[in-house]
Amino acid sequence: MSKKIIIILLLLFIFIYTITSLTDISKFTNEFTREYLLKNAFSETSSKNLVAAVYLDYRLLDTIFEAALLLIAATGVLFMVQRND
Repeated sequence: MSKKIIIILLLLFIFIYTITSLTDISKFTNEFTREYLLKNAFSETSSKNLVAAVYLDYRLLDTIFEAALLLIAATGVLFMVQRND
């Protein structure tokens, strides 16, 4: 078998495995967390938008570090591309 066929089959297997793993996502939901956010998000964050409250208040540090990691990865890729030219 050629390398292309092996890579395509491997990617197809990973895709199918991921899709079948995500079908029962309901078992990962937490009723307590949902109820807590619905009751307390406005009083704790003063935000009328629940999505913004969760994203910018409860998960702010996570978001900042994700953005920093993306910046570092992009800088590394640019450095490697420029070095090979």
